[in-house]
Amino acid sequence: MRKYRKETIKIVDSVRCDRCGREDSDQMEMQEYLTVDFIGGYNSVFGDMEKYTGDFCQRCVKTMMGDYLTKVEEVYCEQDNVEFLLQVNEKTKNIKSGRLSFGCQRGD
Repeated sequence: MRKYRKETIKIVDSVRCDRCGREDSDQMEMQEYLTVDFIGGYNSVFGDMEKYTGDFCQRCVKTMMGDYLTKVEEVYCEQDNVEFLLQVNEKTKNIKSGRLSFGCQRGD
């Protein structure tokens, strides 16, 4: 016999960019958002043990950081203590091996 229990889960319905205010509910757009979430360490300019978070659309990330980012051939993602290594075929832009999990991003 199987016993079941009910659980309530939260599902992200939309994301709003904390820079430009753009709001997206399309899954393809939402997966391109960059979420910054950190706690300032000792002697941090942000303050010791101060927590910060922000969501930024891909357009704002490109505007703010595009000149400082370097395109790489491999994509590494660590999520929920599971590591993923994806090999991207540059000609076809297809993932050759591995899985892409929500939260991992592959830049083109």
